[in-house]
Amino acid sequence: MRPYLPEECRREVFNALHNISHPGVRATRKLITGKFFWPSIQVDVGNWAKQCIQCQKCKLQRHSSSSLASFPPTERFEHLHVDIVGPLPTSPQGHRYIVTMIDRTTRWPEAIPTDDTSAESVAKIIYENWITRFRSPQTITTDQGRNFESNLFLKVLQTMGIKKIRTTAYHPQSNGIVDRWHRTLKTALKTRLSQHAKWIYELPIVLFGLRATRADTSLSAAQLTYGCSIRLPCDFFISTSSNDQEMNYDFVTQLRESISKVLSSKHTSSHGNNKSVFIHLDLITCKQVFVRNDAVKK
Repeated sequence: MRPYLPEECRREVFNALHNISHPGVRATRKLITGKFFWPSIQVDVGNWAKQCIQCQKCKLQRHSSSSLASFPPTERFEHLHVDIVGPLPTSPQGHRYIVTMIDRTTRWPEAIPTDDTSAESVAKIIYENWITRFRSPQTITTDQGRNFESNLFLKVLQTMGIKKIRTTAYHPQSNGIVDRWHRTLKTALKTRLSQHAKWIYELPIVLFGLRATRADTSLSAAQLTYGCSIRLPCDFFISTSSNDQEMNYDFVTQLRESISKVLSSKHTSSHGNNKSVFIHLDLITCKQVFVRNDAVKK
């Protein structure tokens, strides 16, 4: 025999029993249905247990995990990634920082030493060492540093017709193409440094080697940029083609087609393909959600 509860007493009884130890949905249903009865007891108890604020705050639930977004394929030197390395040991010229720039499509890197990381200096470095050499990119991705977020830097990009993308706070993966290259650059500099050498003297030769190295594609950055490999000091054989030989435009067309195939296959691959995706179905209809805070203390 179970007493029948009127509508005005149902929620009060649920709070009295559920708030003792805040059990789960199944345990709460068994607890209340064993003592009381009303027509929609299973549905009401399940909804009230899911809506309990204390349970949602304290109990570990399965977090939503969406798939990684991918950048659309771009032409060469259309999307630029910029960051700053430092402070480093002071060079004889007084440089302590390196402004690093990488093209998203060709992976062509540039590293410019500097002693000043102000917005004016960084904008000047990008203009003199990238825009005037290659072209004005359509998009630039940076972090949320004060020099990149200043009105001067934004005004320069606006004048050049460049769209700026900022990374998410505490999420360096948004600019991972240049952040990951920093590790490679620092490792190469450390391996070449002797007891009396300075990093600024080794930087040009390190860049020379990194541009000729095949990284995550079948072609190096030099091949994707110039259409041919860089001649290294240890190469024995030299191309015998003369300079006055007429350009074979069929060869150029085939070269462009091969480069476009490499770029298209590179963009289709994603580092997050093996990541399990989970999106709760209630997110489509719910009005409020709890936001997960993964910020760490630096």
